[in-house]
Amino acid sequence: MYRRLPTRIFRNNMGKVMAKKNFPDESVAKLIGKRPNYVNVDKNGKHEPMLSTALLIADALGESVEAVFPLMKRSAA
Repeated sequence: MYRRLPTRIFRNNMGKVMAKKNFPDESVAKLIGKRPNYVNVDKNGKHEPMLSTALLIADALGESVEAVFPLMKRSAA
């Protein structure tokens, strides 16, 4: 039997990291080749970015992907 994973599998520290480094949405968007509204949606946790985008975001912010999008702890079934 397969165990169903939670909808969200990682937390989003993107806003905290961007604020700490004083990165506006426009700067991150330019670095990753996306529109600022796309970055804002990711930053505010309205959806989870694809792995490739998460890697680009982390690189643009000079952080590891684990620092920007840490995995949530799963409870034992």
